[in-house]
Amino acid sequence: MVRAHVCVLVGLGLMLSAASTAARQLEFFVENRLVGSDNVSGRAQNSARNPRADGFWEIAPRVTVRETLDERSYDIRYQPSFEKYFAVDQLSGWDHNAVARADWALTPTDRLGVDGSFASNRRLREEFLDLGIDPDPALEPTDRQRIRRSRAALYYSRSFNQRLSARLDYRFDDLDYNRRDVSDSRSQTASLGMEYSPNQRTAVGVTGSLRHRNSRVNQTLSNGVVFREVRNSSRTVDVSFSLRREIAKTLDVSIQAGPSIIETQQDVAALVVLVPRPPPKSHSNDLSFFAAASIRKTFRDAEMTLSYSRFESGGGGSVTSSISDSVTGSAIYRVDRWWVLRAFASWSRQKQFADDVSVGGDEEITRYRVVGSLTRKFTPRLALTGRVQYRVQSRKAPGDDPVTETLSGWIALRFSFDPIVF
Repeated sequence: MVRAHVCVLVGLGLMLSAASTAARQLEFFVENRLVGSDNVSGRAQNSARNPRADGFWEIAPRVTVRETLDERSYDIRYQPSFEKYFAVDQLSGWDHNAVARADWALTPTDRLGVDGSFASNRRLREEFLDLGIDPDPALEPTDRQRIRRSRAALYYSRSFNQRLSARLDYRFDDLDYNRRDVSDSRSQTASLGMEYSPNQRTAVGVTGSLRHRNSRVNQTLSNGVVFREVRNSSRTVDVSFSLRREIAKTLDVSIQAGPSIIETQQDVAALVVLVPRPPPKSHSNDLSFFAAASIRKTFRDAEMTLSYSRFESGGGGSVTSSISDSVTGSAIYRVDRWWVLRAFASWSRQKQFADDVSVGGDEEITRYRVVGSLTRKFTPRLALTGRVQYRVQSRKAPGDDPVTETLSGWIALRFSFDPIVF
């Protein structure tokens, strides 16, 4: 899977470097954060090891290279971060995140685009990958478990006239844990969609997609020896119908939904002769539905968004595919040119498909999160932000029902340098 990471980044970088010889813009900022948490390791409340409170200092610079023209545009961002813990120094370390996108106007009616991202983070910061963490990772002070996620997408769009357009997409998603008893996952998705706009305020469309996902996980004995490998393969077919409507200049609504057919096959390969014979292959077909809906309201100094989504997912560290439902709400209020207030709340549920040979059986993970922040700009380049977050996660599984609660907050000082045009 490391080869896949390298191919994604190198290929995308070569395409972007050849995209332009015109003027580009280099942007750079540095953010220093002072963070405190009552559960830095993400342990469950009923864990044998009690959650531990700690604080740390974090520095997170980010460099951005971008260009925007009528015929082409691109944006490349890289942000490393280093955390220095006060009480448990062994948890200190680096994380890395990179994002890139580019698009070209091949003709007045044809456009080609590409985007990708790469994240390499330690397991105790897994929540930033939006995967749904194991509620009780049981981290030790010497923990160096890492998660790497690579994403890439390529699309081609064509406008037949002012009202009718079509788009072809290909997406790649690779999730890699360095711990052997946690599932890796790789998916590839192809989709084709068409959209028709009867007027400037309304658009309707239909999209068909096919996704293939492979996952695997190793089961270990008490002494750490891997005795068998569980493999899962799934194919998901989605057909969705969409509606976008501008109800008013300050109110937008978007709805997309349709049926999903998910075919799953799982088998077990014994790696040690002395263990019991593995169970036979398991095969299942499930009928579900895909959905994505949002409503956005803007005011003179504020904006509010409410959204819902439902999709097939391979995250969470389990070998079986899951159905993820999520509801999010966000609001931003610009008090004046110097003060900005933000609020965010979310609920999500990730439920595995029941399977005779799945690891852990049919599990369900539920998460709640509430975030509030206040930003004060001293100058256009210097800003101070305070943020508080409360997070609850529970897991329902046979014989196990851990609940993880985390309250954290930080104060961040960000300085942005003047952009350099070259």
